[in-house]
Amino acid sequence: MEESYFFIVSVNTARFNQWGSCGPATIAAIAEYWRSKKGFDTIDGLDYFTRTEMINAVYKYHGGKSYGMSVSNVRSGLKSYINRGHTHTVSTDSFNSFSTYKYEIGRSRPLAVKFDQYFTFFEPDAEYAYDYHWTVGVGYLEDGTDKYLYIQDNGIGYTDGTWDWSKELYIDYTTNKPIIVSLEVS
Repeated sequence: MEESYFFIVSVNTARFNQWGSCGPATIAAIAEYWRSKKGFDTIDGLDYFTRTEMINAVYKYHGGKSYGMSVSNVRSGLKSYINRGHTHTVSTDSFNSFSTYKYEIGRSRPLAVKFDQYFTFFEPDAEYAYDYHWTVGVGYLEDGTDKYLYIQDNGIGYTDGTWDWSKELYIDYTTNKPIIVSLEVS
């Protein structure tokens, strides 16, 4: 069995009052990781904002929408948030490959992971982890042919107004592969 994972600052969306906050929460969590763990101390993070303020700022100024954020919006949102007023160079790339995911985790880089049943080819009878949701990839587990992404799910809001708090969990890669888009940031 091969296993690798790391933990980043959890940015929980349960106090955020907008639908579509999972994209901004993912951006905020990745930006906070680069600030607090990688030394990009000029990024405005949890030393400047509360969690709610940080997610609200990302939502308001970096592409947040009530119906969610596209891959291109999260890519541009990450770049503009991390670069705003600073000298950081940020590049992003989209992919759906377990080996690329493992490579990025091995380089200690969290990934934005989008589950998107609505805009990708999918099997309608498959039991996906999420229909449409941004999460933060923080690790993986590989045991023979079984492959799992280890993610922070940013919390889930339901139409009745209730929430599940953010948690870390393993997601079966093979089952969810048709609807996953991962986004690396470097």
